[in-house]
Amino acid sequence: RIQFGPSTGETPIMRLTTHQLRLIPLLASTIGMQFACNMMKRKYSVATPGDKEVHALAAGLKAVATWHMSETLQTCREACGGQGFSAHNRIGPLKTDADIYLTFEGDNT
Repeated sequence: RIQFGPSTGETPIMRLTTHQLRLIPLLASTIGMQFACNMMKRKYSVATPGDKEVHALAAGLKAVATWHMSETLQTCREACGGQGFSAHNRIGPLKTDADIYLTFEGDNT
């Protein structure tokens, strides 16, 4: 979204250092999480029934990924200010999904 800036025009919020420092590390973690999920899919595709290693990796990845998703969506919502509640950016429905994912089959502990 565009943020009010100097009289020369509006500045996109991702040009603001404060937003970069908050959001870019989360983006990098999200990309790393995608690599981990892809690795998990490959391990699952060749796993045998009852494979305890795959089960343990999936359980751990589920916990870390859902915590990360919830934190990232909340940070994005806060960074957007009032626009964080707009239906146009889909943060609200994704945040609702994230809250559900946190407690599927019990909590993440």
